Amino acid sequence: MRTFGFRKFNHNRLLVLPLVLLSLGVIADERIIFGSFERESAKEGFNTLGVDIEVTETLNGFGVRSFKFNDKGFYHGDGFTFLTGDRQACLPGICNSFDARKVVASFEVGKDIGQWIPFVGLSIAVSHVEFEINTDRKYDLTKGLIAGSWYKLDTFILRGAVSHLDDGDNRTISGGLLYQMDNRFALGAELGWLLDSDVDRLSFSLQFGRSF
Repeated sequence: MRTFGFRKFNHNRLLVLPLVLLSLGVIADERIIFGSFERESAKEGFNTLGVDIEVTETLNGFGVRSFKFNDKGFYHGDGFTFLTGDRQACLPGICNSFDARKVVASFEVGKDIGQWIPFVGLSIAVSHVEFEINTDRKYDLTKGLIAGSWYKLDTFILRGAVSHLDDGDNRTISGGLLYQMDNRFALGAELGWLLDSDVDRLSFSLQFGRSF
């Protein structure tokens, strides 16, 4: 059974991710920091030995994101997201549900060239499903390159990106926007779609923060 492209990973490495983000995050005095609500859903159907199986996964959680924009300077962004929910596997007449967790960390850098801010980066996701038949805790890893760009308008900044460029099973396209109000508070939103035709996966992020 496919596990949405995840691979095994030693969970001890997860402890390093917040430290990496903190060490890379302090490069400027002024930035926009967001708290976010995160949601991700996935669905896959396949046939094994003549039996139709449907696997669905729904995760909800929260995140912290930081974006730094400099006119005619460098752009820097990073994020950390924690999601929990369940994965359900259904055969004709029976369904089993399992607890699922996922942590995502990302880091990206770019260059402000006027209205456009192209960037590249790295995304790392660590996930775990609590299968009842498993007595050994096993974690799965996906990691991949990010490439995209911000585009500045009068009142909004638009964002488009492709993540996991080097991984066809997890390659995802996303689009979003950021709006900064006059009182220094900011709103953001982002949608992502998995490009793999065998799996329907959608992610959504709603963000609220403040510039400093």
